[in-house]
Amino acid sequence: MTAIPGMVGADGLLAVRDSSGGVFVRSAEVPTALAVGQPLELVGYLSAPYGQLELREIESFVAGPTGPDPAPRDAALSDIGERLEASLVEVVGTVDSVTTDGGRLTINLVDGASEVRALADPPSGLVKSDVVRGARVALTGVVGQHATALGREDGYRLWLRSRADVAFLANPSPAATAGPSAEPTPLTPTSAPKPSATPKPTATPKPTAMPKPTATPKPTATPVYRDLATGLSARGRSVDIEATVTAAVGIVDWGGPTVVVDDGTAAVAVVVPAGAENPRVGARIRVAGKVSSLDGGLRVVATVVEVLGEGVAPQPLKVTGALTAQHEWRLVQICGHVERLTKAGSRWRADLSVAGRSVAVLGEPGARIAAAGMAKGRLTVVSGIVRRSTSDSSAFVLVPRSVQDVWLGPMPVAASSAALGATALPSATQPTDPGSAGSGWDAEVVPISAVASREGDTITVSGVVVAATESVAVLDDGTGSVRLGGQIAADALSLLEPGDAVEVAGAVVCDGQGMLIVVDPERIVTLVSPDLGAAPSTAAAATTRINSDPPQPHTVASSTGSGAAPIADADGLAHPASGLVGLDGTLAPTLVGAVAVLAVLGLALAIAVRRLGGLRSPIRRKRSP
Repeated sequence: MTAIPGMVGADGLLAVRDSSGGVFVRSAEVPTALAVGQPLELVGYLSAPYGQLELREIESFVAGPTGPDPAPRDAALSDIGERLEASLVEVVGTVDSVTTDGGRLTINLVDGASEVRALADPPSGLVKSDVVRGARVALTGVVGQHATALGREDGYRLWLRSRADVAFLANPSPAATAGPSAEPTPLTPTSAPKPSATPKPTATPKPTAMPKPTATPKPTATPVYRDLATGLSARGRSVDIEATVTAAVGIVDWGGPTVVVDDGTAAVAVVVPAGAENPRVGARIRVAGKVSSLDGGLRVVATVVEVLGEGVAPQPLKVTGALTAQHEWRLVQICGHVERLTKAGSRWRADLSVAGRSVAVLGEPGARIAAAGMAKGRLTVVSGIVRRSTSDSSAFVLVPRSVQDVWLGPMPVAASSAALGATALPSATQPTDPGSAGSGWDAEVVPISAVASREGDTITVSGVVVAATESVAVLDDGTGSVRLGGQIAADALSLLEPGDAVEVAGAVVCDGQGMLIVVDPERIVTLVSPDLGAAPSTAAAATTRINSDPPQPHTVASSTGSGAAPIADADGLAHPASGLVGLDGTLAPTLVGAVAVLAVLGLALAIAVRRLGGLRSPIRRKRSP
């Protein structure tokens, strides 16, 4: 490790290197008491949303014993660029300017041919008085990047980590100090020009001409930040960033028409200015405006919102507990069981139990998501934007953006009985009948992180498929991942695809490759989108889904069922029934009714055509000789 978290631009960002080069690592949770020189072993996914290559979505973070501080490599100012990104380097130059804003120190270093900007955040301990303009210094730091646009090789900077990273090579210009106190004045006492030299005080117009105060606009220009992570750290700052839209206007209203954007360093709600285009989800846009707050939540009130083209949508962050301030405005995904559903007109709230914590999911009218299928005890996977509750600014809710963000598991028998007029509702955890749809519920539901301790037990797990081969799939629920297999389930498992949200039950065994759930093929249940009681067709989904959404689970048309609960098909998977359900949860007209309406319309059209033909024929005869 060459830089601990908090020293290279963000709290969850650190830097590592090996003999071949360096890379930044971004993680929401890192071990405490990390030190420079400590060896690390990391597993994650590479991403470069703003030019800087980072390892993200960390799956494994192993730290070894602290070692000696790594030595920097020598570099010229002109060398600072892509080749040295994430490298620990030492450069030499002259300090051209020193400024601070919001606690961040900025040093412009020059050598007559090139210029490099060195930054130091408050945890480094560096302050403005530590560096003198005009001094010749050697600076040690990690090379970072924040490009001005996707694909550009610019925006390079040097991150300083402590006072030890600044070494003075010469005293700050003594000649400058000697200038004012130089002795030429006493050396010419007789010459009367001395009084005529008093015009020099008349040259005090120089101070009067004080363009420097007029230059105070400069401070107004300096607080413009090019990334959200630093721009959001205080209200009143201005940002000018490029980011990807994760929620369009109509889903989150934060004091005006609002979109939510993510630039790779952070996410925020943006109030779109009047007359600007409302960008769609997945678009890459430029946002310029000022940071403010509403109901305790940060936002950017934009003066410019400009669509630049297609963006790279961020993957949802998997959360396995309560939503907190660190998740605000992020795109996240949760998996849990419905504890309670509350409706108020077209708006609804579902409280989900996620790893023992209650998470509130808010259905906004603009998302047009039916709440009818969210029965108590039903397994549900939800993706969406995290925002503060408008009634309690210390609480956070998850706001799905469309039906593609909600996936429902098997309908518990308890809920089905209640729909048929049963007098009592069993507990949400009560198992269903072994022969019923979703019979995986007769085995205890456990998080995947606990699978290793359940060897020999039959359990139920749920999550998203992250890898699949002909006979084995890997399931991830945010707490961990596990392999699904078994000879009897091979055919059914071969139908699963990465991105499918499923619930499965089976026996836990340990083989040569680790933990494996030997799946019962009758207990594989795909989670479906709640609109119209069934998952939309692949073609329709492709037009509305963005990169962050999982691919549509495999479904097979079925000829029976009520539309409320999934039924088992020949492939061993449970699928939604084909009944049509409206947004209010009521059954729509049947297929027979639809055919009757079409028949009446066809008959009316035939009569109209016939009459039109009758009107035209005498006209043609009149025109004929």
